[in-house]
Amino acid sequence: MNKQLILDYIISLVNLYGLVHKEKVAEIYNMQNTDRIKLEDLDNILKEEPQQLSDYFVEIHGDYFVSETILEFDEFEWYLAQKRNKPYYIPDKKELLKYKDEFYFEKNKEYQALLSYVTKNIFDGDKDKAQEICEDIQGICGLGFSMGTVFEEFNRRDLSFDSEDQAKEVMQLVMDLANNTRIWENNGILLTKYFIRWRNRI
Repeated sequence: MNKQLILDYIISLVNLYGLVHKEKVAEIYNMQNTDRIKLEDLDNILKEEPQQLSDYFVEIHGDYFVSETILEFDEFEWYLAQKRNKPYYIPDKKELLKYKDEFYFEKNKEYQALLSYVTKNIFDGDKDKAQEICEDIQGICGLGFSMGTVFEEFNRRDLSFDSEDQAKEVMQLVMDLANNTRIWENNGILLTKYFIRWRNRI
């Protein structure tokens, strides 16, 4: 049993899902690895409460591995209710383990479109500054999204739009990104894909 790999999976899955039951950890691990693990293996980890989990802001709550943030704000039951009966996005092993970095996210075409627009039209070609604000916006899309909070990112940097049309263009690009950002309450499933799947059921 590769204990370090199991810990990497736990941390990655918590960063992707916010909270994850030990059975789901074992299920995904066994899907992607030849050395299968049992629930007893995870129970041993639960008993040990390895320091590495705390170092990566992962807490143990009953049979769940949970982001420290969720417990800190007493949102465990809320997230559990939101996630119930929803499918899970399960990336391949290489992609999944990238989520061990808490700041990792997919730089998809919607993110690239926002970055390209902001670089050209707001920062006069300065991609580094554009990337800084776009990464902050992506974080907002992932947790507690609101357009007002997004525009606060521009305001606190003393950035203004050239016109109302430009503000609308940015708003649309941000909405596209928000609808294509993996969030905890949807188990990582993109909002657009979840609604398409739901619509096809009825």
